[in-house]
Amino acid sequence: MWVDAFHEGIKSPIQVRELIQRAKRAGVNALFIQVRSRAQTYHNSAYEHRALDAFPFFDGLAAVIREAHACDPPIQVHAWLNAHPLWSESAPPVWEDHILYRRPDWLTQDPHGNRGTPVGYALDFGHPEVQDYLTRLYLEVVRKYDVDGIHFDFIRFGGAEWGYNEVSVARFLSSLSAEQRAGVLARAERASLLTQETTRGNRNNSSTHEVFPGASRASGATKPHPASVPTPDDPLFSDWRRK
Repeated sequence: MWVDAFHEGIKSPIQVRELIQRAKRAGVNALFIQVRSRAQTYHNSAYEHRALDAFPFFDGLAAVIREAHACDPPIQVHAWLNAHPLWSESAPPVWEDHILYRRPDWLTQDPHGNRGTPVGYALDFGHPEVQDYLTRLYLEVVRKYDVDGIHFDFIRFGGAEWGYNEVSVARFLSSLSAEQRAGVLARAERASLLTQETTRGNRNNSSTHEVFPGASRASGATKPHPASVPTPDDPLFSDWRRK
């Protein structure tokens, strides 16, 4: 049974008792408990704050383990931690020492420097300090709690356009040969010029949208000049086609 942090389940003693009863009635033999959502936890952590909607000082993971393992037969408890999402864009964290404030240099971004991913602010896996931090979060649970398993969730970016944290990009470029690096930088420059021309084309063709109200930004009137379009065998072609 999956128990996510967006619903009731492990946020208070009453919720835990009800959860175990439901699991027993359903014949469930394993619980996957989300104990970390967006850099806030439902267990005791030395690194991150307890979630705002959790009962004060209540260790939900410890309570679930105690109740589940006492069942006959015992119910397994697997800890489930989200790795990538850090915080929503809608409202800032209430804690002044939240990781979002302390380490903004750990955030992922797209090639243009935008940091608002589909899941809000998020960590960049290419940053070595992020890798170390996430490792410590998972090891903390394994070492402090009698869990039957650990679940690595959201070990991925929200799309191909993310992962351009400056440190991550620098590490990637340093791993290349001089020839490879020159090729990557040349393609990046072409992509930048292509974006600029597309944007300029959209502005210059604004009158077209006035004459043809049904025309969208994806119409031929707003496409870049054919000379700047990548060929189908160019790695940039798939990116351009989505614009």
